[in-house]
Amino acid sequence: MKILSILILFFITSCAYNPQRPDIVESSSAQRVQTVQAAIVVDVKSIIISGDRETGAIAGGVIGAAAGQSITESDVESGIGGVIGGIVGSSVGSAIGNQITQKDAIELFLELESGKVVSIIQAKSQYEFQAGQSVRIVKSGGKSRVLPN
Repeated sequence: MKILSILILFFITSCAYNPQRPDIVESSSAQRVQTVQAAIVVDVKSIIISGDRETGAIAGGVIGAAAGQSITESDVESGIGGVIGGIVGSSVGSAIGNQITQKDAIELFLELESGKVVSIIQAKSQYEFQAGQSVRIVKSGGKSRVLPN
């Protein structure tokens, strides 16, 4: 039971929130110079950012293996049960991990002042974007976010 509790805690903490909304920034971005670029929205598409399959697969595999191994007293059957339980648990955990960590998002197609068109994907937020709208692209540490003017 202790192992199961530890694995569940590991799964929950590994799904820690990673801000992908433009109105939420990581604390490491505070008090740092960021570059800002003007752009015009060309198009906006609704998309879904896939969830974290890996963490779910690992947690599900470990939990499934532990459950499968405990179904019998026989060493051989316990080994087989553990392998089968691990495979099934990994598959189920992967699907669950993906489903519960997916994010609704938008893909913004933006025309820069140079005429070049770029695409930026970010989680949905309180901001609404539409074609022809003037926006700012804020870049910092390899990440970009789009904010209305």
